[in-house]
Amino acid sequence: MVSLSTNVGSESGNTIYARVEGAGTADTFMLVDNTGVDFCSTATMISYSLLECVTVPRAYATATQLSVKGSSTYACANPDTTACQFSTVAADSVDLPEYDSISINSDGINLTTSGANLNGYGAACEFDILGMAASTCTIDSAAQASVAYSGGVPIIDTAISPVLILIDDCNAALLSLCTAAGVQNKLVVAAGSTYVGPTNALSVTSGPERNVISSFAGGRRLLVDAKGLTTSMENNRASIKVCGKECVFDLANSDASTAACSVPFIDTLESITQFTNAEVGQLQGTTLESSDGMGTLAFDGKNLPSLSSTGSNCYVGIEFESDSSTSFVGKLTELKFYMGHFTNKAVYKGNLKFQGSSDGFVADINDILTVDEELHEGWMYYKLANTDLEIDIREPKY
Repeated sequence: MVSLSTNVGSESGNTIYARVEGAGTADTFMLVDNTGVDFCSTATMISYSLLECVTVPRAYATATQLSVKGSSTYACANPDTTACQFSTVAADSVDLPEYDSISINSDGINLTTSGANLNGYGAACEFDILGMAASTCTIDSAAQASVAYSGGVPIIDTAISPVLILIDDCNAALLSLCTAAGVQNKLVVAAGSTYVGPTNALSVTSGPERNVISSFAGGRRLLVDAKGLTTSMENNRASIKVCGKECVFDLANSDASTAACSVPFIDTLESITQFTNAEVGQLQGTTLESSDGMGTLAFDGKNLPSLSSTGSNCYVGIEFESDSSTSFVGKLTELKFYMGHFTNKAVYKGNLKFQGSSDGFVADINDILTVDEELHEGWMYYKLANTDLEIDIREPKY
């Protein structure tokens, strides 16, 4: 090691950089102080000769000499050994920034931090709650930073100290290797007091996709109203369970106030007397067909030859057994079919349909998908999770 990006930091912890000549990104090193104790909570070679160190919150009232530890310990290689020394000042010192309070806006998305000396590095910053990084962070003044979580300020149930990270964009005096597109010097400032996140109660209210009734196969979207729950779930720090089984998080349909998930399949004493839940790809049944042999041709893995009938509709499908010991309940997730050469799209538009029925197509017949202008020669793919199809895909009845 020949130098540090800065030789003075806060007792609360910093992100600093050490120049370790000859080291590459595949190497593993740790900085240690003059007593051999680990100086970093994490240490990573982020590029050739550059070690990033997140310092352990600890006071060094007098300068401590740092060394690099790998398979062996290496002392400072700089003739001026002060280049490898580090000392701290108290977090409440006027020389270093600090913040001591957090205020959450009523929208549940934005928060502000109040402190002092926050504007010494510039307008850029980062904010972190239990490893959950904010979407945006801006230093407004010496006394305030504005922070936003697009998924809502995270819900937490314990008092913690969030971290505000001030960023010095390429201050060459602190880091000689810094370039406009390279490494930034970062100062980590922990909260002066502990913080407890939003205490918004979870609620499943009435309304579309909230108080839902699902089939035993699951798959319906459930909306749970709680500010910040989306951020917590996105970072795997929260989950929603339905009857003890995890509801699969749906980020695309979640926002700062509402978390969406797909309810799981559930076996109950009632369901197992009528149905068997099967994993994706395991559902099997018997074919339905308007012409003898067409069902076999449709599901043999090869293209189905053109068939026509002037007296009735052409169709092919799958029927699941009605016997209680073998019946299945499932959900359709994808449709795929191949269109050969055709000259008249109007023949198919509005006429080519995928349907479902619970009575063998006697009376209860429901359209799942009707092919429209998107039809083209070649393979057609429909992902039924795509709500742009404007079809009811959240009622898994078949």
